Parts: sequence; structure tokens; C-alpha cells
Amino acid sequence: MDDTINDEKIQEIKQWSTFVLDDAFEGKRKMIEKLKQLEEETAEELEVNTESVREFNFIAYLHWRLNDKEKAFATMEHAKKHAQEPNLIMQSNNVIFHIETGKHFQAHKLLRTIENDTLKETIHRSRALAEIAYYYSRLGPEHYGKAVRLFRKAIEDIQPERNVYWEYGLALTLRRQSHPFQMLAPETFTPTEYQKEAASLLYRVLKFPLERYSKIKARAWCEMSRILRNYKTLYEIISTDKAETEKINENRCFEEAKKLSPDETFFLQSYGSHLRYRNQLEKSKITFERAISLRDTHFSRHHLALTLKKMVEKENPRSKCRRNLEYSYSRGKNQNPGLDRYDSGIASMTDHFDSLSLDVDRHRRGPDSKRKGRNTHTKFGRSQRDDSYHHHHHHHHHIRQMPQTKNDCTPTNAQNYYRVPKSPPASIVQPNRGRATNDCSALLDKAQFIHHESVSKKGFISMRKSPKFVCVSPNNPLLFEAVEHLKKAVEMSAGFDVARYDLGLIYRMLDNPGDARECFSYITSNNCGKPSGYHLILINAYEQQAICNQRLLEDETDNDKREELEYDIRANMWKALSAIPGVITALPMLKTTNHCFPTLKTLLEKEDTSPKKVKELAKLHELLGYTEASIAYYQELIEIECNPTNVKTLIKNYLKIGNFEKAVFTLSLLQCTEELGFFDKSFYVDTYIKGALDSLKKKDFEMAKIRFLKAYETIISETNTLAQGKKGEQFPNILILDSCCDGNACRWIQPIFSTLESFIQLQVAVNHTDCPPGGRITKYMEKTMLEARCIILILHNCDEAKKDKFIGLVLELLALHYRAKTLLIRIEGCNLTFPGCKELVLSRGDVEMENKNVMQGTLLSNILISMADMFLIGDK
Repeated sequence: MDDTINDEKIQEIKQWSTFVLDDAFEGKRKMIEKLKQLEEETAEELEVNTESVREFNFIAYLHWRLNDKEKAFATMEHAKKHAQEPNLIMQSNNVIFHIETGKHFQAHKLLRTIENDTLKETIHRSRALAEIAYYYSRLGPEHYGKAVRLFRKAIEDIQPERNVYWEYGLALTLRRQSHPFQMLAPETFTPTEYQKEAASLLYRVLKFPLERYSKIKARAWCEMSRILRNYKTLYEIISTDKAETEKINENRCFEEAKKLSPDETFFLQSYGSHLRYRNQLEKSKITFERAISLRDTHFSRHHLALTLKKMVEKENPRSKCRRNLEYSYSRGKNQNPGLDRYDSGIASMTDHFDSLSLDVDRHRRGPDSKRKGRNTHTKFGRSQRDDSYHHHHHHHHHIRQMPQTKNDCTPTNAQNYYRVPKSPPASIVQPNRGRATNDCSALLDKAQFIHHESVSKKGFISMRKSPKFVCVSPNNPLLFEAVEHLKKAVEMSAGFDVARYDLGLIYRMLDNPGDARECFSYITSNNCGKPSGYHLILINAYEQQAICNQRLLEDETDNDKREELEYDIRANMWKALSAIPGVITALPMLKTTNHCFPTLKTLLEKEDTSPKKVKELAKLHELLGYTEASIAYYQELIEIECNPTNVKTLIKNYLKIGNFEKAVFTLSLLQCTEELGFFDKSFYVDTYIKGALDSLKKKDFEMAKIRFLKAYETIISETNTLAQGKKGEQFPNILILDSCCDGNACRWIQPIFSTLESFIQLQVAVNHTDCPPGGRITKYMEKTMLEARCIILILHNCDEAKKDKFIGLVLELLALHYRAKTLLIRIEGCNLTFPGCKELVLSRGDVEMENKNVMQGTLLSNILISMADMFLIGDK
């Protein structure tokens, strides 16, 4: 051999192998679970084709990482037998296997074969990209972004050819991303777009002409059905082939899938869920039991349990069930200002299931106070939708989708049950007790989850699945059976948090709040690994812990334990609310459907007035985005207990609602007190600049100048300039250095100079133009650079003939001593740089606005922001 395989070559080959997944696995537990799942799938897979070789590659890799080398080689040999064409992933794995076992000669031969053959063909590289995308899609939502990018790249690279497996894989991954339970980045959560693209891809798969793709088409029909739970027909989503797509609805999907794969596990699982949503519960139960008999999976166990749960809810009328909590929520006589009447989380509580709170007075009465109607008024009409989503250990067969509501009751009953008065009571919101209804799942048909921007409130509540009230049915055999199925599902997949969450809800139905609390606590606790990274289930789990603790509190007689429970109730509610602000943008209905806000508000309002109470009320409203109400509480708090922290928070809230007048005024008062140094100066500067830009927008230029000047003075107060020169000597606030000798006539100097000198009336010098007659220019420049508070160096293209010879002499001195107070303004198009300085890039448009005041104010704000970054860098 003429050379060896160096580390660089090994890293390159790893990018075309399953070893690229090393960083995706946090430990052996997840590897073991994934290996077990893959082996169960492939053991019963009758159809082995080119695409199924990817599972064997994955299994071989997992065996290798789990130190079972013999099985790894055996699995790879099995993959070779079924590979109908070269497989780059398999070949790259083989190279690494031989390197790591010390067989370098064989590894080198294998590597040369890859480099001379497989790697040169686009189709093989594309197939490797798609295979890696598939692996990422199997590892959970945190890896879906990579999967989507790789699938798209692979599909793009082989155009105009097509691969329906890749298109299906991309569609499936996109559809999974549309579920709120797997939302990782709320700011980029766009479920409608995901669903539309997924539907278009699935439709392309279904239209593919070759009959040999019948199984993948059956899977595509099942996936399409999940998307169509939110739409009447496919035409609403993709608006093409109207004559055909208008005929495709959820029922049609299952009719077509059944023709192609009636006895496949993936079909039975999808169909069982569909039957549950249609309230055909006995058929759903039989279907899931049939699926389990064919292949026992955690998905089938989970959803069979959900069907059993729903059967219990349907069999028990409201009169036979017990509500966990039955206390009303009072708004109090004085409604806080700033709360929107519709979207405040208060007026919206007029629905039966939104009248939520805890009765602390009853807690104080003690355990002897019996609850009236303990076995009545169970709130299960809410229909806790059971469309949960297992966001760990995904595979292409088992997946859930956002729910659709179903109806067994008459429209009249549904309208009556959920009737919201046109003019809700101003002071007291009471539960709608005693209204007739037939079934806990029957009342939400009208609330289809069309897409998250326009989802109905009832549809969102059912999809969110965090009920305050459940149908309590102790010792119910169906619930006990559901518990066993969920325990088995969690045993099969330890990271299956959604199944664990549903297990907690079923424990609540069994009137076992202690075990329920443990299920929810597992999801939020660091003791069992890191807490769930999925925002919605984390919020729900904290909320449910509080509800379980409240249920335990009702029967607790020991005063110490009661105190502990009461403390934990509040702590868990605050935890849930603290997580909500990051999610509200993506799921705005959380503001009005969460249970913690109204409950905590009620508890706080019943306490005696104190700074702590007012501060918590202020924080409570601030977390939910009720900023005006929060401001009112902070104003009240400052009157009781004025401290800088409360004032700062008040100012931030003023900025949130755009009340710059009050923000700046409050800040000015604070800055005039002895608390000036309490905050970092960047806070003052940021507030003044925002206020100035607001004044600029309103054409109040004089106020804008005042606020810009305040920002400048705050920045400069932090600079450590030396004392001014001899008595009577005046040195500029800012020295502008420009390489051309046009002075103030320079097209770039002129707007900057006029902005600083006339807009906020600073002393500004340009180059050596202020040097006294007869003075030594270099000496003057040295002293001016020393004394100036800030130096602005302008770099732009100019002719050699126009360059100022003196500036070149001082740049070396500037670089040695004054970089820290030099702001480099580089004109767009100029490639010159001056390392070590804060840089601001300007374009011609920045200085050629029609309104001179607007131009100067905009330019000044950019300069001041850059100066703040220079001088206040350690103050943030």
C-alpha cells in the first residue's frame, strides 16, 4: 500500500456512515431501546428491498457501539445479501469496522473501492444522504431539522428522477413537526406549512404509477388520514387536481389503505385511532388488540389504553362521576386595568371547563368540612382528547397527529353546554353546573383544528390535553387494564413521556392522585435524566402536578403535610407559568386555557395586602403578557415599597406597550436619585434610544434630541478620559479622522459632523482643521486624540491626490493607544479595515434621506448603539 488511512480520511468516511450519529446519542440506554425496536421491526418484515437495507446498517452500527462486534459483522453480512446495488453507508461502515479492529490492510482496500466507484456516483451519495436523514428522523424531534434538510438535498440531487421512499420519509418528518407536543422552537413552529408540504408530498407518492409500491402507498394513505383530521378534503390543502383531491377525505384514506395492506400493523394502528375518534370504541379496541397480536409495540399499547379510557368516559354519565375540583373562580370587585375582556384569561373563563380555581378558605376550615356533592358534577364533558404523541423513539410506522373532535350529542345540547353569554358577568364567573350532556367526547365536533392560527378554543383545549377535571371512576376494570398497557408501553420505551403523561391522567381517573403526581413529576424532574425538552408537555406536567397536589390536599389532615402541599401547589403553578411566555407566540391560546393563571390570581387576591402579594400579582400578569395590568400592580407596589428593581421592571413594561413617555420619565427620576449606579448603564442607554426613536417617528425632533443627548451623556459618563488640558483649553467631545483632505466638504464627513454638532450640539473636530494657526499639526493631533472622549475613523474610497498626508502619520499612534475609544465607520464598498475597533457600516441611503432630521436621528442612534457597545461592554 502506498499510504495509510490518516485521521482526516477517517473523519471524511464517517460522514458517509452511521457513525455520523455518534453525537445524536446521549448514552447507551437510548441505543439499547432503538436496537430493540429495530430488531422487532425487521424480524417480522417480509419484504426486504434496497430501502430496508438501511435498517440493517443501523442495527449493525448499534451492535458495534454496544461492543457486540460479532453481531455487527453478522448484520452487515446480512445487509450485503439483500443489497441490490452498492450502498455507500454499508461500505463506509465496513471500512470503519476494519479500522477499529486493526485490519488496516483490508480497510485500505475497501476504502479505495469506495473512492474509485461508489463515491463518484451521484445516486449513491444521494442514497446515503437519504439514509442518514432516515436515521435522524428515527431519533426524535430534536433531530427532525437535520432529517428534513438531508431528505430535501437527496431528492433535489436526483431530479428529474424520483424516489417515493424519500418523498414519503420527508412528508412523514414534516407531518410530525406539526404536532405541538414535539415543538422544540416555538419561534419557528409553523404547523400549517408543515402539513401543506407533507400533504403535497404524500399525494405525489399516491399518484406514482408503479404497483410494486403498494405498501409504501398504503403507508402514505394512513399518513394522509392524519393530516385530513384537520380538513374536510385534500383540496383545502394543496388546491390542485380539484376533481380528484375533493374526493379524498379521511374515510377515503382508510378505504384505500385497507385495499392495499389490510393486515399490516401500521394500518391497524392508524385505523384503530381513527375508529376511536369516530367513537366506534369497541371496534377500535378490537383493532388495537389485533395489531398487538401481530406485533406488540408501545404505540399499540398506548393507544389501546386511550381507547379504554374513552370507553370509561362514555359509559359514565356526569351524575355518576366526581369532579376533582369544584370551586368557582371570582374576579373580585375591582377588575385590574389593562386586561382585555375577551383574551384576559378571565372573561374567557365563562365556559364550564374554564371556571377554575382553588378555594383556600375551605382549606383553612380544615378536613372536617365535607364536600357537598362529592360524587357528582364530574367535569368530563370537556373531552380530554387522547391523541397523544410519542415524541421519543419514532419510526415510520407509528405516529400520531393532532386531534380532530368528534360528536355523539345533538347540536342543541352542544351549543347549550358551551354557551358563552354575550355579556359575561362583570364580577363573578361561576361553573355552568347542571347542564345536560351525553358524553365526555361528544361536545367538541364543531371545534375542528383547522390550523393553529385559527384553531377554535375548544379544539385547542382538547388537543392540549391538560384537564382540570377528569371522569373519576375508582376500581374501574377498564382503567386498570389501561394502566397495565401504559406501564408496558413505558417499559418498552423508557423515554415515552406522552404515555407516562396519559398514565398520570388515568391514575387521576382512578382517584389515585399520588401515583398520578409521580408520573408527571418524572417528566419534569432532573432525577430521571434531563426534563422533557418539549415545551407543551413540560407545561402540562407542571400544571398537572399542581392539580394532583390539590386533590391530595382535600383529604389531608396533618397540618404540616397540608402546608407542604399548599407550597408545592403554588410552586408547580409558577413553574408552568414561567415556561408559558416562551410558547405563547406559537400557541397564543395558552393564555386563556391554562389553569394556573386564574387559580394563582384567586389565591393571591384572597391574601392580605402586602408588598409580596402585589409583586406576585404583578409578576403573574407579566408572565402571561397582560402588561397593562402588570404595570398597575407595579405602580401600586412602588407606592408601598419603592426600590430600584421594581422601578426597572416598571420601565421595561412601559417599553413593552410602547409608552416611551412614561418609560423615559420614570428613568429620568431614577437617574436623579442615589440609585443611579444600581443598574448597568446599558439599560439607561437602551431606554433613552428607544424613547428617542419613538419621538423621531412622531416627528417630535426636539424631544428626540434631548433623549439622544441623555443617551450620549450616560455612555460618556463611563469613559475614563484624562483631565482636560490647561485652564482655558477646549478639546472636542468627538474627533473625526478621515483620510481625505476635503474636510467638512467630504460627502461622508458632512452628515456625520452635522449630526453630532447641530443635532445634539457636541464639540466635534475633523482631522486637524481646528489646529491653531502656526501650531504643529502632529503635536495637535496627538493631544486631541488623547483628550477626545471618542474618536470616529471614517474609511471610504477616495483618490490618492485627495488623501490627507497628516492622517497617515497618526494612524499608527491611534492603533497603538486609542483603539478602545475608536469607532470605525466604514462606507459600504470600501474593503479597508482597521482591526480592533468597533465597526459601523454605512451606505449611501443612510445619509441621503429626504428629511434631514430623520436622517440625523437615525444615523445618531446607530452611532450611539455602537458607542454603547464600545464603552459599556463590561456593563451588560
